[in-house]
Amino acid sequence: MKNIVKLLLVAVCVISCSMQSKQGMPKKVYETIWMELTETDSGYVVYNYPDLEDDNFKTPQKIVLKGDSIIWITYSEMPIIDIFNSVQELADEEYFFPVGNHYKFEWSDKDKHIAKWTIYYGDERILSNRLYIDSVYNIYPVIDYKWFDDEVNNNW
Repeated sequence: MKNIVKLLLVAVCVISCSMQSKQGMPKKVYETIWMELTETDSGYVVYNYPDLEDDNFKTPQKIVLKGDSIIWITYSEMPIIDIFNSVQELADEEYFFPVGNHYKFEWSDKDKHIAKWTIYYGDERILSNRLYIDSVYNIYPVIDYKWFDDEVNNNW
């Protein structure tokens, strides 16, 4: 009976230590949900784009990083999911993710949690080069994007 109790205590300790070590692993600076920023005359905003086929569905353009996955979410296409095996540190807190579409992360304003994400086609042509903000720290308005104003629609 004492052996069973000791065995249970050891098992609980091992499981507990394993859970704490996973929780204690530091999160990488790029691991979060990044929302695309757009500069307007009155400052930055995050646009909530309507889906091209369903105006009821709206989403900001996002880059989501968690673990070894990058998900690029746009209003016009299905989310692009890339799995990376390695991350290259190019400079101090500047990272390159060599996957299907290559991704490069670099801080634009670390204090405001704004980073520039450059997305390349496999042959190094730039597909996107924009500013994103960590969604947890977003202080900018999230507004619904309108494709056309009423005047433009009435002139067609």
